[in-house]
Amino acid sequence: MVVRDNADALSIDKVNRHPQSSGLRKVSLIGVPVYDANGCVAAALSISGPTARMTKMHLSRERQPKVCRVAMAISPQRGHRGGSR
Repeated sequence: MVVRDNADALSIDKVNRHPQSSGLRKVSLIGVPVYDANGCVAAALSISGPTARMTKMHLSRERQPKVCRVAMAISPQRGHRGGSR
């Protein structure tokens, strides 16, 4: 699981450099893996939003458990039975 404040991914960085085009000044995000039948990462589930509303504390306490539950519910649909590579 990844929790990032002011993430530096290319698209997020672009939003942070050009807030007028997006209406956002700084972006925070959380991402979790979705595993396949072999225990490999098959996809990722993430949410993002303005840092003013999605502080690191808010992400870790409020959003992380929900995003993790959803990813854990999706993984078995991809054949995952536990464990990861």
